Parts: sequence; structure tokens; C-alpha cells
Amino acid sequence: MNSRPTVALVMGLDTAALVLPPPALRTRLSAGAELWDGVITDFADVGDQLADLEVLLTSWRCPPVDTDFLDAACPQADVELVELDELLRRSDVVTVHAPAPPETRHLLDERRLGLLRDGAILVNTSRGQLIDTEALVRHCASGRLKAVLDVTDPEPLPAGHPLFSLPNVLVTPHIAGALGNEISCLGAFAVAEIERIAAGRPLIGQVELSELTHLA
Repeated sequence: MNSRPTVALVMGLDTAALVLPPPALRTRLSAGAELWDGVITDFADVGDQLADLEVLLTSWRCPPVDTDFLDAACPQADVELVELDELLRRSDVVTVHAPAPPETRHLLDERRLGLLRDGAILVNTSRGQLIDTEALVRHCASGRLKAVLDVTDPEPLPAGHPLFSLPNVLVTPHIAGALGNEISCLGAFAVAEIERIAAGRPLIGQVELSELTHLA
């Protein structure tokens, strides 16, 4: 149930990174919740669509691929399903959402990071192992890419790591989904699920074994 707060953080970081350089973004973050209150409110009405989109991206390229799941998710999210390489070539902002089995380690490696457009923004609030850290350092150190990383590999990064000092990189301490509003969401969701059980209605949060490969 922390998907909604995570989506909110991602949208806030995406939006802020487009208009603020990382040093200015760091200053805003140090002021507390102002960034989330100011930026996220504008997206409150599209929370359901963002959640659907997150489900789609979470399942993306995580072996084994369940094509039935993807076919069902795409119309709901109103997005076009493309191969990952093509997605990277087209995108100005890429946000990563996937689990981290061995098959997805360094999903974004040197080659795929090289497919991103100059000036593209890469946001990772999922698992640090999905991105080749050394390759990302090279692309960001050259000034070609910007990165906002809520997760890293290793986590935490050692003191003095280059990503901390690069002006086009923002590293946050794994706070996606833990911004304070998720506790009330969890409680309300749990109560609503109990009410659905008592009324004999289907559960919203029920997870089938076949879905586990799609969940981050």
C-alpha cells in the first residue's frame, strides 16, 4: 500500500528535476515537506492512473514475462508497450520500477544508459541493483545525464562516493513510500478489506502466486 506515496514522490521528483537543478532541489528537500505539498497536490486527481501505470512498469522486463498481464495492464494505463531499448531512446525522464531477482541486475547497464538522450533524467525509487552504478557515475560525471536516486547499489553508498558530489545527481535516503502519509493509507485500506471480507465481497489487495514475479 505504499505504492501511492511512492508514485507521489516519483512525480514530485520528476517534476522538480525538470525545473530545478539538483543543488536547488537539495535545498528544497532540506526545508521538509514543502516539495511534496507543493508539487504533489497538482497530481492528486490522477492518483489512480499513476498507480495503474506503476503496476505496468513494475512488471516490465521482469522474467518470466506474463504477456496476458501486460496486455491487460496496457489498456488500463492508456500507454503504449514498447521494448525497453526503444523506451530509453524516446524518453526524457525514465523512472525505474521493478523487483531485483538475478535476471534484472544491471537492467540499465552501460549500453542501455547510453541509449538515453542527452540531458535525460533517471529516477530510481525501486532497487539499486537495477542500475549499474559505475556506469551511471560515468554518464553523470560527463554531464550527459541527471539522476535522482532513492535507492543505490551498494546501499548506503560509502562516504565520499562520487554520486554525492556530482551537481546533477540527487541521492535521497530510501524515503519513497515512507513520507508519513502511508500509515493512514495502510490503516484505512486494512479496515476496508476487513469490511469487504465481512460483506462477502472480493478483496482489492489479494495477491495470487502467479503475480509475484510482477511485484517490486
